[in-house]
Amino acid sequence: MTISYTRERHVAELAVLRASILTKRVQSTVHEISKDDNSPVTIADFAAQALLIGAIRAAFPNDALLGEEDSAALRADKELREKVYELVSSATDVLDPLARGRALPKPKSVQEMLDLIDLGGCERGGNKGRVWIMDPIDGTAAFLKGQQYAVSLALIEDGKEVIGVLGCPNISAEMTRVSEEDVDQKLGTMLTAVRGRGSTTRIMTQSGLSAASPLNLLKPFSSENLHIVDCTASMSSRHDLVAKLADDFNTAFPNTEVWSSHIRYAALIIGGGDVQFWIPTPQPSKMSNQKKMSNPLRTTAQTTRIAGHRGHSAGAPENTLAAFRKARALAGPGVTCETDLALTRDDELVLIHDETVDRTTDGHGLVREMTYSEIAKLDAGRWFDEKFAGERIPLLRDALSLARDVGIIYQVELKIYNQNDKIFAKLKALIDELGCADLLQFSSFDFVQLRAVKEAIPDVPTVALSHSRLIDPAAVAQQANVDAVNLEIQHFPSGEARQLHDGGFAVFLHVPRPERLESLKKYGVDIEAQAVGWVREGLLDQVISDDVEQVVRIMNEARGE
Repeated sequence: MTISYTRERHVAELAVLRASILTKRVQSTVHEISKDDNSPVTIADFAAQALLIGAIRAAFPNDALLGEEDSAALRADKELREKVYELVSSATDVLDPLARGRALPKPKSVQEMLDLIDLGGCERGGNKGRVWIMDPIDGTAAFLKGQQYAVSLALIEDGKEVIGVLGCPNISAEMTRVSEEDVDQKLGTMLTAVRGRGSTTRIMTQSGLSAASPLNLLKPFSSENLHIVDCTASMSSRHDLVAKLADDFNTAFPNTEVWSSHIRYAALIIGGGDVQFWIPTPQPSKMSNQKKMSNPLRTTAQTTRIAGHRGHSAGAPENTLAAFRKARALAGPGVTCETDLALTRDDELVLIHDETVDRTTDGHGLVREMTYSEIAKLDAGRWFDEKFAGERIPLLRDALSLARDVGIIYQVELKIYNQNDKIFAKLKALIDELGCADLLQFSSFDFVQLRAVKEAIPDVPTVALSHSRLIDPAAVAQQANVDAVNLEIQHFPSGEARQLHDGGFAVFLHVPRPERLESLKKYGVDIEAQAVGWVREGLLDQVISDDVEQVVRIMNEARGE
């Protein structure tokens, strides 16, 4: 007899609906919040996971849960914690008709929210019992661009999938071909499958779900006019071999290109796609000693680099020449200053983190819509402290002149919204003019962008960034063709650091400011002491923080000074 899972399906669909409504609302404000630790995607991930777990936990308290996040970053950052709780509290009430019309539960306090998130961040799954698995936002890079993403929830019972619910907030019911650019202005579509009970599609609305419509088995497709669904930007598949298959079938490739893996499945089901080929890329092999020695970012325990995030941003306005000078004064020559690159309307390269000038100057507007002469008039220092009044948003050219004079290296972060071809051309021209490749590193959260900039400007080292733990950082490093991987402190497994070193890659560590570490000490976690130990073990090639004094302190202790 086939189990119906009626209650499980019902709760899962309502939970995904609520998370879809919330994430869609956050996506519409993506450009309004730009600070790293309060980025919309981070807030949405945490909030959606808390809401998904809250709904499932209330209905099925004995089931295990496996999510994307734990609450460590929130416990260490009051501002981020409060923003996430504010978002969770504001989530649309979704009524459960099978529970006498009561709304799905929300956490009633910050502590309850943190505990719910940890229920998903601490489990390991398994092939026994019932485990709910979720991905609050599948397709982060596309989500940030206002494109396709999915809210995913599944129930695994004794190692087998029995329920799958996929919220597709940007796919309309009328859409015949899924694309990143064709985005539903309403709330999109939900796909549901129950083992032995078939699959359905429903329209999501603010007031609830439409009646379920069955999804019928697709007719076998013909090899003629084969419609391939893929993502050539992904580095996990051999797209060169897929292209050869497309030639054999005499069909177009690329065709439908979607970043989110779950949305690719949706494209096969309701979006006009016929097939997706996945040919795994090989695991990276160890490099030769010669290759290891040639990596310009590798160091020893005695030469681990000190870096300041946006300069010494704990003591000066971020991404200004004042912040860079402060970092140099504290750490000495050879200090690395991480900074952020943007392009003005008249194609000048400037250093600013946000897409707008609103947060860090006395002006308003998008950087890309302003000329440099307009930006140069803005005060970029007074917001931080009156003594920095008159600081300006610097040109990259001016920062490089300072670097040559006093001994600074810049790790320049490329943004996912950067216009790659134009940015790369401007960078290459400036590097050729000034002969400054030795003063630069390029970093990005977009691994495809890193691969592209390495091809365009091969003389400048590259650094892969990630807010989340990477499953196989050495594989990512090789596929992105980078020289280093920057790991967050909460995602730093020493074994994987050794694996990166064995592969010839440098390892960078981002340490939060001291005040953000105090809450962790209450739990017996001393991050600075851990960092000291990792430096002594030779695991770190660079340590970065907003507070350069903190990094200097770590280095001095590690070196016995």
